[in-house]
Amino acid sequence: MILKFRIFDKKKKRFLDDFTMEIDRYGIHVLDELNYVVDEDDRVLMQSTGLTDIGEDEVFEGDIVYDDYYELYGFVKYDEGSFVLEWDGVIEPLSERINTLPVVGNIHEHPELLN
Repeated sequence: MILKFRIFDKKKKRFLDDFTMEIDRYGIHVLDELNYVVDEDDRVLMQSTGLTDIGEDEVFEGDIVYDDYYELYGFVKYDEGSFVLEWDGVIEPLSERINTLPVVGNIHEHPELLN
């Protein structure tokens, strides 16, 4: 599996459309579309889970899903070596149900969905 990432720029409040990641002994460096360095404190790096939702869209850390049966929103996170869904404090393996749920947003652009 090829590792895929997306990056949310907290300063600009948007996902970067095009970016470059450089990894060296000092860490991970991210350059935006204009080749400006995005400061580590201003970015959130999210990895693809390698799974897709009910609509066959790729699922990333930080995505929000909706379960219409229980009328609950949950979000995807990496926890103790695996990707999981967290529903109001309850955690379950992401792989068990993600293909039956739609991604409806993400925690950076739609945090109100989790309130």
